Amino acid sequence: MSIVNSIAQVWAAHILRAYDTRLVYAGSGVANRNYQGQILTGGDTVRITTLTDPVISTYERNKNIAEPEALSDAQLTLVIDQEKTFNYAIDDVDLRQTAVTDIEETAAHRAGYQLAKTVDTFLAKKAYEEADAGNAVGSDGTPKKGMKAEELYKVLVELGVKLNESDTPEEGRFAVLPPFGVGALMQDPRFVSYGTAANRANLEKGMMVAPNGLVGQVAGLNIYQSNSVPNTSAAKYKVIAGIPDALAAAEQLAESVNFRPERRFANGYKGLLVYGGKVVRPSNLAVATINNEA
Repeated sequence: MSIVNSIAQVWAAHILRAYDTRLVYAGSGVANRNYQGQILTGGDTVRITTLTDPVISTYERNKNIAEPEALSDAQLTLVIDQEKTFNYAIDDVDLRQTAVTDIEETAAHRAGYQLAKTVDTFLAKKAYEEADAGNAVGSDGTPKKGMKAEELYKVLVELGVKLNESDTPEEGRFAVLPPFGVGALMQDPRFVSYGTAANRANLEKGMMVAPNGLVGQVAGLNIYQSNSVPNTSAAKYKVIAGIPDALAAAEQLAESVNFRPERRFANGYKGLLVYGGKVVRPSNLAVATINNEA
């Protein structure tokens, strides 16, 4: 039994490794994972406490200051209400005859990738729907151009202005673009040539996209690439910008089982991922609507 448990742990580790490296919206650069360790299974809830800002008063010499104010708090609930499972088997004959090396490890990586894509799609939709409506750049009726480098660069600057106007901290700001948006930026010399030090360093490596989707920087925004950017139609994509503290995410691989199907000569693998997300600071998110039309 201990050998079976050991195999299951190794298999689960392969899934989680692929899962962690493919997260964009649920990654640490876009969402905060402060509540990750507080969940065990589906249906769990996490209480997130927020405080009102202290009142700033004018000080007058030789006069008593006011009594300390009692800060009021509010609680938001992060519900782990999403549950996704997978269940597959690899035949013993295939294990021996396949030309693919480490086919079980490959399958585990693909399961992790698909889980990450599912979670990212969920969090991207939540961030788009719950962001402050006043922080919108463009709309479905009047989308911004996303295929032209100069136009897209302006959109990213506008997103930065929206974040400035809503008193969003500058540290850790991000924006997530679809691949065609990143392709447009690759044609802008401000991004690939004399841009930021981070971009120049990446240029030396051939403008590589990091495993977590990080590409470079524009106007104080860390630029990430994702295929999970929300779109309300084939030509209207929602570019989300903000800070990780605005979006909370938590997930847990609640079950991971390695088994032998009763009526087959095969190795079976099944798992259960539970997760949830919550926008905790809507004013610290901004959304631009862009299209992929020239």
